[in-house]
Amino acid sequence: RATARAEASRHAYEAAVLRVLTDLKAIAADVRYFQRALEVVDVHVGLAQQLAAAAAEGYGDDRGTLFDVSKARAQLAQLRYDRIRFEELLRAAAARLNAILDRDPRAEVPPLGAWPIAAALPELEGLYAVALVNEPRLLKLDAQLVSDLAAIDEARAGFFPDIQLGAQYMMNGDARMPGVADS
Repeated sequence: RATARAEASRHAYEAAVLRVLTDLKAIAADVRYFQRALEVVDVHVGLAQQLAAAAAEGYGDDRGTLFDVSKARAQLAQLRYDRIRFEELLRAAAARLNAILDRDPRAEVPPLGAWPIAAALPELEGLYAVALVNEPRLLKLDAQLVSDLAAIDEARAGFFPDIQLGAQYMMNGDARMPGVADS
C-alpha cells in the first residue's frame, strides 16, 4: 500500500511539472499572438493614415465627402486604440511569462518565432493509448486506485472475525457397561 501511495505521489509531481509546462506554452503562445497582432495593427494604421489623408485631400478638392474623412479618421482612431490595448495585453502576458521563467516581470521578451508545424495527429484510439501510458494524472489515479483497493482489503480483513471451526471424530470399540444386560 505504501508503494502505491509513493507511486501516486510521483505521478502527482509529474502532473505538476506537466501543468507548468502547459502553462508556459500557453503564455508563450499569448505573447507570440500579441506581438504579431501589434505588427498587423501597425500595417493597418499605416493604411488607415493613407486613406485618411486621401479622403481629406479629396474633400478639399470637392472630390470626396466629409463622411469619408470622418469614417477614415474614426477607423484610424479605432486602430490606435487597438494598438494600445494589444500593448497592454502584451505587457501582461510578458510579465506572466517572465514570472514563470523566474525573471524580472518587466524584462523585455524578444520577438518569438513561429511554432513548428506539427505532424498529423494519430487516430483517437492511438491518443487514448498514449495518454494512458504518459499522462501523469491518469497514472496517479491508477496508483491511487491500487492503494485504495489495498486499504479496502485491509479493512475487510479487520472487520470480519477470524472464526475457526474444528471437528473431532472418535471411535470407541464395543464397550460394555457392567450391569447392563444384553437383549
